[in-house]
Amino acid sequence: MNPMHRRSFLKCGLAGAGLLTGFSSTERYSEAAESGATVDQIPLGNTGIQLSRFAMGTGTRGWEQYSDQTKLGQQKFDGLMRHGYDRGINFWDMADIYGSHQYAAKVLRSYPREKLVLLSKLWPEPLKWKPENDPQKDFDRIRLEIGTDYLDIVLLHGQNSPNWPEEKKQWMDFLSAEKEKGNIRALGCSCHSTEGLKAAAKSPWVEVVLAQINHKGGQEYRMGGPVEEVTAVLKELRAAGKAILGMKLYGCGTLVEPDQREASLNYVLKNNLVDAATMGFLSEAEIDEHIVRTGRILSS
Repeated sequence: MNPMHRRSFLKCGLAGAGLLTGFSSTERYSEAAESGATVDQIPLGNTGIQLSRFAMGTGTRGWEQYSDQTKLGQQKFDGLMRHGYDRGINFWDMADIYGSHQYAAKVLRSYPREKLVLLSKLWPEPLKWKPENDPQKDFDRIRLEIGTDYLDIVLLHGQNSPNWPEEKKQWMDFLSAEKEKGNIRALGCSCHSTEGLKAAAKSPWVEVVLAQINHKGGQEYRMGGPVEEVTAVLKELRAAGKAILGMKLYGCGTLVEPDQREASLNYVLKNNLVDAATMGFLSEAEIDEHIVRTGRILSS
């Protein structure tokens, strides 16, 4: 972790060292966060984008246009996103397959567009609710659903083949053209396999990669390979100049104990494996707990 980033987090993220030790419940983390703990803003690699260290993820167990976040209903979804924004989280992670665009759109109306960093993902394969599989129609529809002219980050979703840059050239060319028009600020992919990540490292088109990472690794903890293998590929991506967003830091809900979450964040943050990460929070207390825990790790 860049030392400047650590100092930045400490400056705006911690309310006092006495509040950051000995917590064992989300209630007490929430109590500590009430004193003003927030997330810092960091640069996303070489993209020129500044965003919060963590994103409000909207796709926990997301598929067929549903996710755990959308299942909360609009009112609770709103409350969650607003609480995150109040804690400094201005980065929202969405996707076509999550069905979260329309939910986010209602919250977005309350904030200046330029204050938020919006990421969405296109699924470049036919699906029963998306039979046309046309990049132009998908991209136009997504912007309409969210209510924005441009997206900060657009990713090709779930690119796991070792040959995906050749297989998805039509989509990549289309998105590059949209970026030239000013409709996208940065491009990339999300991957759930080491083969897909290795292909991303070699592709000059890729600026941003969303990758699974935690300290356990393997399918049980929602990673596409052993932790040592994934870590090595993330270092390849870093060396190739790619910005890295982490996902599954808590194993998609499999790392539930406080010491497990602590160990995962320690591993990811202290090994400088990601620039930022998306987190699938489902309550305000989870947001507060994560912020305070992160601040303690970065200060140690």
